[in-house]
Amino acid sequence: MPRYPTPEDTDWSAWLRRLGTSMRDLRESLGLSQEEVASRAGLSQGSVSRFENGRNTHIGALVVLKLGAALVRQCDGPREPLLREAMTGVLDDFVRLSGGPCGDRDVPATNGTATNGCVDSRNLFSREGETWTVTHEGSIRPLRDNKGMRYIAHLLRNAGHDVHVLDLVSDGAVHRDACNHDGGCAAPTPHRITERARLSVTRAIRRAVFRIASVQPALGRHLHAAIRTGTHCAYWPDAQQPIAWEVAETD
Repeated sequence: MPRYPTPEDTDWSAWLRRLGTSMRDLRESLGLSQEEVASRAGLSQGSVSRFENGRNTHIGALVVLKLGAALVRQCDGPREPLLREAMTGVLDDFVRLSGGPCGDRDVPATNGTATNGCVDSRNLFSREGETWTVTHEGSIRPLRDNKGMRYIAHLLRNAGHDVHVLDLVSDGAVHRDACNHDGGCAAPTPHRITERARLSVTRAIRRAVFRIASVQPALGRHLHAAIRTGTHCAYWPDAQQPIAWEVAETD
């Protein structure tokens, strides 16, 4: 069975590349294609390919868990306990190398809190395919991708700056003809285009904040207070309690 060597001085990217290679070897030993593993894990084939080839250094723990679980489920019999033990070791190393304040001392529980009470202090907004991994105050939650989540990510990435709604949406989403009751159509005015974009972006952001609040109430309250919508949107956190965000997106 593939091993996962991760000495203390192993760099994060090198460790991910080695893990991807090990999981590829295991997948091939089980006679599974990338498409089959992706389907079982609820990921895209491209995500599996990039992970196995070491082309994604922003991969989240959720993706590693999904891939590991998909492979473990294919191993019945005496090999299964060995695989589960190997995946536990993978998670130990994942946490240690992630750079959190827990370092190499403890492994976080499923809610992001370590066994010694230490928490991952990073604030992470990361998308891998159709899944966002959102980390805030030690809480780690997966959320499905949608326009509102992408708008929020853009604002977090440009914290403290006004962003025009037309910079948040694609031209095709708002540049539709305006038709009258006689069946004639006229080109939309700049004001109408901007107003459509404003309404669309505002609704999408509000729905996304509501979804975030349902699983991470503290973060939901923070985003509700810090995000301003309108013709110009912005993320303005409290200057007395600044929050630094890591934002990453991979298709």
